[in-house]
Formats: sequence, C-alpha cells, structure tokens
Amino acid sequence: MENYRLLWKYRKKLIINFFVTAIVIAGITLILPKSYRATAVVVPPADQGGLESLSLLSNLPGNLLGQGTDQISMFRAILESRTIFTNISIKYHLENLYNTENIEETIDDLAENSDFEVTEEGTIKISVSVSTPFLSDSTNDDNARKLSAVLTNEFVTQLDAINRKLTSQQSRSNREFIEKRYNEVKLNLAEAEDSYMDFQEKYGIIALSEQVEAAIGIAADYESELGISEIKYNVMRHSLGDNHPEVQLAKLNIDLLRKKIQSILGFSNSFVLDSTFTKKLFPLFSDIPHLGKKFIRVERDLEVQSLIYEFITQEFERAKIEEARDMPTVQVIDLAIPPIQKHRPRRSLLVLFATFLSSITYVAIILGKFSVKEFFHYIKN
Repeated sequence: MENYRLLWKYRKKLIINFFVTAIVIAGITLILPKSYRATAVVVPPADQGGLESLSLLSNLPGNLLGQGTDQISMFRAILESRTIFTNISIKYHLENLYNTENIEETIDDLAENSDFEVTEEGTIKISVSVSTPFLSDSTNDDNARKLSAVLTNEFVTQLDAINRKLTSQQSRSNREFIEKRYNEVKLNLAEAEDSYMDFQEKYGIIALSEQVEAAIGIAADYESELGISEIKYNVMRHSLGDNHPEVQLAKLNIDLLRKKIQSILGFSNSFVLDSTFTKKLFPLFSDIPHLGKKFIRVERDLEVQSLIYEFITQEFERAKIEEARDMPTVQVIDLAIPPIQKHRPRRSLLVLFATFLSSITYVAIILGKFSVKEFFHYIKN
C-alpha cells in the first residue's frame, strides 16, 4: 500500500514524464533517416519451350535448365552472388549513397539492405531498402522511394541476364557434347553400311529368307525333274537299249540334274548352275546357318546404328535450337514500384516503447529512492 501511495503522490510527475517522453521521441523520429522498401516478385519460367523435356538435355549432368526447386535455388544463388552486387553497386555508384570508401564496403551495405525471400508458393520476393539522410525533406523522400524501386528492378534485370548467360553456356556445352557424339555415330553408321554392303557383295545376300525360300523351290523343281527324267530314262533304256543315243542323252541329263541338286545343297563345288549370277543369287544350303548368323549380325548392327543416328540427329537439332534461343529466363509477377509508406522507423512503436520504458524507469526511481531513504533512517535509529 505504501508503494501505491508514493505513486499516487507523484502521479503528476509520472503523467508529465509520459507526455514529455512521447513528444521528445516523436520529435526525434522526425529527424531520423527514413527507410523505404520496394519489392518485386518473380518465378522461374513454367516452360522453357518444351524441347528439353523431350530430349536427353534434361538428363545431362549439371543441367541448368531444371525446373521447380532446383531453379529457385539457382535464382537465389545468383541473387546472393558477389557478381550481382558488384554490377549494381558500380552501375548506380552506390558508394555515394552509402558514403563508403571502397567496393567491399559498398557491397556489404547493399547486401544488408537487400532481402530475398522464397515463399511457400514457389515465388521469390526481391526487396531493397533505401534510407534518407537525417532531417530529410520531401525531395529526399521521393528520391529514396524511386531508388528503392530502381534497385529492386535492377536485381530482376541482373538475375535474368546472369541466368540467361549461364543457360547459354550450358546449352553450348550440351550442343558440343551432342555434336561430338553425332560425329561418332555418323562414322559408326558409315562403317555399318560398308560392312553390310561388303557382305552382300561377297555372299550375294540381299534378302536371306526370300533367297533361301527361292533356293528351296529351285531344289524341289530339280528333284521333281530328276524323278521324271529317271522314269523316262528307264523306259527308254528298256525299249532302246543302253547304247542308243537318246538313252545316253537322257543319262547325261540325269547326271547334270544330280550335280545341280548337290551344288545347291552344298555337297559339290562344281559349277553346275546356269550362270554366276544364278549361283550367287541362291545361297548353298550348307552355308545357310553360317550366312544366316553373320547376316543377322551385320543387319542388326546397321539397324542399331541407324536408330542411334536418327535419335542423335534430332537431339543435335534441338541442342542447336537451345543454343541459339534468346528468351527471358525469369517470369516477373510484380515489378517494384516506389513505395508510399516508409518501411522504417515505425514512429508509433518507437513512441509507445520509449514512453513505456521511461514510465517504468521513473516508477522504479521513485520507489527505489524512498526505499533507500527508509533503509538509512532505520540504520541510523
């Protein structure tokens, strides 16, 4: 109760202290530098054009064309890089704004007044604060407002320029990689085509299955002709005798048919077919397993190399398009505009905090002063 009596006794001084403090702090805030903050909002492009998503470019190591979280992380890394701070500091002579002596101090001050926030929605907020001098007038305020917006938008411009440069470098690297592989595949395809052609010229194979089928048909014709000729030969031999010219001619025809059949079956190397062309056109039955295996290999190799060449050609064209493409790599949702309200200092909060602290301090002084007096009075008595 004694404390309450003391506070009530000094209530006028407490009230005067409260209002004096509020007025003084409010006056101080009028001469303090004002800080204005402008904000821009950007996102990575939703679609880089659709080419890389259909090609092997999206799977190459170190790819800078990625989407989503990777692209946002890349944007933030660029925004926080020394390169972008240096470019902006030099372009706008920020050493005059921050009253710094070298580029290092200028960069540090710019970094302290810049903020990059990644939101849950996947956007990036870029904010830059610019302060006025002490006792600033309306002109100083307008200049600070405009400069905060200009610097914020410059971060957006620099972000796009640097990211575009990195993307171009990566596209060039991808194109060089694919071009090297393209040249290798082109040589491999030429070798496969030569091997296939050499095989055809050496063995006369154009379409193995069709040629084998045709050879079987010819062999069957020879077999049936041989059977008929043997029947005629035996009838003529029985009627005319072995020494008759027609019987001997029939016997020669039978021997020729047997040699042709043996040659097709691969049991004889004698030239008994009608011509060299006919001999090459129909493979020997004894060579078919070996030729078939070899033909499958050269044909398969040619098909594989052709498919690879077709694929790598498409990728090469895509890579050249990616390298030549010059499109914005940053989508801007909101460009920064000069702010109307100052960001700092917050006058109302400062006044409330200062008056509250002053009142608490004054109350403590009142209570403490009389407690100390009472203590010494007690000791004296």
